[in-house]
Amino acid sequence: HTWNQKLTQCLSVSTFYHSFPRLKTAGFEECNEMMDRLVRQMAKNEGITEQLKSDDWMCWLQKINSIRSRAEEIVLHYLIYSFLC
Repeated sequence: HTWNQKLTQCLSVSTFYHSFPRLKTAGFEECNEMMDRLVRQMAKNEGITEQLKSDDWMCWLQKINSIRSRAEEIVLHYLIYSFLC
């Protein structure tokens, strides 16, 4: 596994939160909200609509998964820099 894959895996389980007490002060909920906000903004910017979802849900799913992946990268970088600084 690469470092990025390990961080992604850790982010998906609650043990990551408990492993780094500083995340409590950084605001774990804030990171979840940041992720949600980024996904919504990126989907809007890329024209991913509910209409696309109803017309071609597989295409919609692929695009949303891509957006989620990119948003997760942004949040992971935020967490790393918040933790190290």
